[in-house]
Amino acid sequence: MRSDYDKIREDNIREYGEGTRHLSFLGHLYTDRTHFIFELLQNAEDAGASRIIFDLFEDRLEVSHNGRVFDEKDVRGVCGVGEGTKTEDLTQIGKFGIGFKSVYAYTNKPEIHSGDENFKIENYVRPYVAPQKTVGKDLTTLFVFPFNSEKITPKTACKEIGDRLLNLSDRTLLFLRNINEIEYRLPNTTRGEYLREGKSRGSAREITVIGENNDKYEEERWLIFSRPVTVPDKTKTVRVEISFRLETEEKNGIKSERVSRVKSSPLYVYFPTEKETRLGFLIQGPYRTTPSRDNIPSSDMWNTTLVRETAKLIRDVLPEIKDLGLLSVSFLEALPVRTDDFSDYTMLYPIYESVRNALIEEELLPADDGSFVSAKNAKLARGAELRNLLRQSQLKQLFQTSTTLKWLSGEIRENQTRDLYTYLIKELKVEEVDPESFARKLDHSFLSVQTDEWFVNFYKFLSVQEALWRAPRWKNDQFGILRTKPILRLESGVQEIPFKRDGITPKAYLPPDEETMFPVVKRFIVKDEHAVTFLKRLGLSEPDIYDNLVLSILPKYNELRERTISKVERQEDMRIIVHALASESASGKKRLIEAAKQTPFLYVTNPVGKTALKKPTEVYFNTPKLRRYFGNVQDVWFLHDEYTSYNIDIDILSEFGVSNLPRKMKVDDLPLEEREYSTRDEIIDNYDLHGLKQFLRVIEVSTNFDKQKSDAYLLWTFLQEYLERDPNFFRAKYQWFYHSQHERIKLVI
Repeated sequence: MRSDYDKIREDNIREYGEGTRHLSFLGHLYTDRTHFIFELLQNAEDAGASRIIFDLFEDRLEVSHNGRVFDEKDVRGVCGVGEGTKTEDLTQIGKFGIGFKSVYAYTNKPEIHSGDENFKIENYVRPYVAPQKTVGKDLTTLFVFPFNSEKITPKTACKEIGDRLLNLSDRTLLFLRNINEIEYRLPNTTRGEYLREGKSRGSAREITVIGENNDKYEEERWLIFSRPVTVPDKTKTVRVEISFRLETEEKNGIKSERVSRVKSSPLYVYFPTEKETRLGFLIQGPYRTTPSRDNIPSSDMWNTTLVRETAKLIRDVLPEIKDLGLLSVSFLEALPVRTDDFSDYTMLYPIYESVRNALIEEELLPADDGSFVSAKNAKLARGAELRNLLRQSQLKQLFQTSTTLKWLSGEIRENQTRDLYTYLIKELKVEEVDPESFARKLDHSFLSVQTDEWFVNFYKFLSVQEALWRAPRWKNDQFGILRTKPILRLESGVQEIPFKRDGITPKAYLPPDEETMFPVVKRFIVKDEHAVTFLKRLGLSEPDIYDNLVLSILPKYNELRERTISKVERQEDMRIIVHALASESASGKKRLIEAAKQTPFLYVTNPVGKTALKKPTEVYFNTPKLRRYFGNVQDVWFLHDEYTSYNIDIDILSEFGVSNLPRKMKVDDLPLEEREYSTRDEIIDNYDLHGLKQFLRVIEVSTNFDKQKSDAYLLWTFLQEYLERDPNFFRAKYQWFYHSQHERIKLVI
């Protein structure tokens, strides 16, 4: 039984008035006039239609579907404004009251034929009986929209609607539950079809949407998860949904499935809105929109509820994605990892926050070993070499924790997954381990428990990390940190640092063919070609005579008292030293001389007969001139007479620092009569000769003129020899500041 159109018309005239010009805005709700197509799809979906057909002619558009037939409530709804059967029903997609009115952009008198209802609408809200029309086989409802708008020509209308149908996209069907087929036919015989197929996959639905436009074929697969949400009056429930794009990729002839990030991700209210979410997946829900559906009010409480429920859904979905075998690096890139897009005051921030918290706490990040790890227990390696060198047990040892740590997947790389890489470090606080930070964490406790095989791989790794172990290039140059870390596994099984604090003097050696008393790297390790090549580049070599002196002979003089070293032993040590200095190794000689200058290995005596072991730089040759000069000064040390039997070249002892002249001694003060008034710190470069005051006193108190003359001549002989060695020997410098800088160069001594 058809509705009473006259009664409905009278009611609407009473409601909206005799004139309807004020309703003309209804035809201009959308910036895109063709958006009315989505409104028709919405109404067909709500009517339970599984199929909808768009037939475009040059003078009209006919739309038919197989959904529920119209009743009086529907007639009143489609003829009303904001009071249709679905106005406040959040379980329905469309709202007849306003949505349908968007057709008035192209037509003045739409017709509807459904069941017993056959009517046309004039002046937006006034139904009249229309001649019955055949709907079509297996179809229930027909809309006819003649192109009779005063502002748009039929030609323009036909072109705009045709373009929209051609570009409708297969995603139009994605979030629908009823419509599985959209078909369209254009006046030029072009036709197209969009299809939707679905099946269950765990708690999700796998949806395949297919589009065929004039022999052009497109297909997409999606995985949709949903969560029920109770509407405010608690009488019904609706759904929020998340949809991930599925792709099939092939590597080495093996096909696999993955989730891929979508480039455009508008928020869906069953169909796409104009609000971009900047997510790498799609979200959908019955959000309250502006009348033209071009925006989603973020302050609306219902919309806030839907976002919050979507945030809960995404956290629940992550473990399910993992169970489905889809939790890959590609999937992570689809998550909200671009931090700048989600500040804490944006509408979708709860979704961002929910994902972040889940990844920090739960084992949802792909690990390098094929398992999964939480962000709080994950490490990010800069380079595959580190991941191969340090496995799980070694990560625990290196970071000194009882918690199992894992490397993240090697597919996560700064140059290939930049956004994800940055997100992991800055937002999830995953520590990035690079070769330098690894080297700084190395210590004896870690290295001592590694196997010999590990050290072989360790040295291979270091061979391409020269900055970590390079030698100093000049004085005070910063050398590689590992030169003073115990990275050498010795034959004895202990860990040793390669060099002393200077970064040059070796503390261990490569093993020679024969047995040796020197500390050497474990022979098993140096059997590996790559390992021994690295150790040589590091600066290690087999021990030589200089190493014997520097590491074995000289150190005992620092550690033992003189009474424990016999004359015979001292004599043998000097023989070895002299023999070493006769070799052709310039670097070896230099190393030996530098070490000898700092070692108290010379047996000496003072003027009163006391003996000791002293450094060469503290010792004088035992000559009659120096004996006479120093007299009975007790802080002067001369070579012991035993050295006369060693046949040592005097030049050798001079190279060590033994002197045949009184030493020039720097002093840090000036007599008061020499000082100038200064308002800042002074710089004093002043000198004296060792023993000079005592010697001058001897000359002064002597009563023997010939002896005085002889002593003075001796002093001048010393000074003349110094002057021949250094023309500036007698010069001293004094700088001070009084209003401006002043300087005085003066002859001294």
